[in-house]
Order: sequence, then C-alpha cells, then structure tokens
Amino acid sequence: MKIFGRCIWFLVLTVVTQVGGIIYLFNIGIHRYVWKPKKSKWLKRQFSFIVMYVSICLMVVPPVARLNDRQPLPWFKVTTLQPQNWFTIVCNRHYVHTALYPLITQVADDFNATSEYNEASLTINYLDANFPFIDGFPLIPHLSHNDGKKLDLAFRYQSISTPLAVNQTKSLLGYGVYVEPASGELNQTTACKKNRWQYDITKYIGFPINDGLIYDEDQTKRLMTLLVAANTEKIFIEPHLKTRMGIQSDKVRFHGCHAVRHDDHIHIQVQ
Repeated sequence: MKIFGRCIWFLVLTVVTQVGGIIYLFNIGIHRYVWKPKKSKWLKRQFSFIVMYVSICLMVVPPVARLNDRQPLPWFKVTTLQPQNWFTIVCNRHYVHTALYPLITQVADDFNATSEYNEASLTINYLDANFPFIDGFPLIPHLSHNDGKKLDLAFRYQSISTPLAVNQTKSLLGYGVYVEPASGELNQTTACKKNRWQYDITKYIGFPINDGLIYDEDQTKRLMTLLVAANTEKIFIEPHLKTRMGIQSDKVRFHGCHAVRHDDHIHIQVQ
C-alpha cells in the first residue's frame, strides 16, 4: 500500500506541476539513504520536500527551461504583466516560449502606457501558460498548452461602484464567469453542448469571488486590438464577443466545440 500511495503521489505531482513527481522521489531517496531522522520522520520528510521543491523551482528550473526555449513570465506585481493567482506560479504553469515572452510583455507595457487610467498602473492578468519542459507534455485540462506557444489572458473588469478599470477578475482562477451572448447574438454554447457536454465545464472550477465587478468591454477590446496588432498567430474568443467588439481580423477565430468556451478569457498563440 505504501508503494501504491507513493505512485499515486508521483503521478499527481507530475500531472499538476510537471517536476514535482521527480522531486518527490528524490526526497524519498534522501530520507532513506542519506538523512535518516529518528523522530518525526513524516513531518521532516514533508518539510524537506517543500524546501527542495521551492528551491529547485526558483533556482534550477528557470535556467534549465531556457535550454528548451522557455522562460517564466513575470510574477512580481511591479510589472505590467502579472499572474491572476499564485497557483499558476507554484505549479510551474507560467512558462512560455522565448518568442512569446517579448510579445506579451510588450503588449502589457503598451496596454498600460495607452491607458487613460495611468495612475492606476493597469496590468494584464495572465492565466495558464505552459510547463517548462517537453513539447507535447499536457497541461491539464487544456488541449493545446503543451509547446510554450500558448497563453490565456483574463478579461478586463471594472468596479460597479466606480467607472475605473481594475486589475482583478470575477473568479479566483480567472475562468468560469462568462460574458453571456445577448438576445440576437450567436449562442455557440447552446450549439456546442448538443454534442459536447464539457463545453462549459469551467463554470464548476472558476470559484467566483468578486461580485462587485462587471465586464469592461472597452478595456477588453483595447487589449484585443493590441493583441491583433502584435505578431500573434491565433486568438480565440467566443464568436458573439468578436462580433460585439467589431473585430475583423482573421487571427481572431472560433476554437471549436471540442475545447471549452472562451467568453471568460482570451487565448493567444504564436507560430
């Protein structure tokens, strides 16, 4: 049972963080063959795993990932590009190809520089990107975030009580709170759910937290305009939002019913 349990932990940590499973096995080996504490062995093993995991993810993974043409996105709030939540950082889901990194950081700088709310230091909040290593390694639950060239961005929101834009989203993970089609607009969700049950599954994992915010169409359109003008290959949002924002670019397209709905975030990718 102990071996079975360790196999499960190895699989879970590998699926969720990519490198956590290897670090987990390495930690077990150290406790068995190098450091053999006589008391509180379980607690010391957990503590040493956390220290080892954090140290490796901060000091070893980033430089090695560059050998695979990937680098971590900024995660300090002093930049114009920041993660929506710390889960993305802790689980190594914030890595992008070296061709995507300068593109999205420049878009973030331009978004803030051209804002009428410069005093608010507007940022772009990114969601899931990619793992640091191995093309084709899946970033569950995404279908295509496996080569460093894809990135999800949060929509823009503003406070209900004031007209100012904010650097927050309506859900903890940035997914799952949808901008529903209005009457007369194409309802792609209804069409897709006839054959694809999973199409709006993200509503169960979004964890809404900010009822005081509303979707900011003007700021989201401004962000979309910058993304279209950049050297992006494809941008995915729901068809009704593309029509509503009056976007004509062929880069902006429907992602297909096999994926999940995209009226809660923007998906971009480069060649």
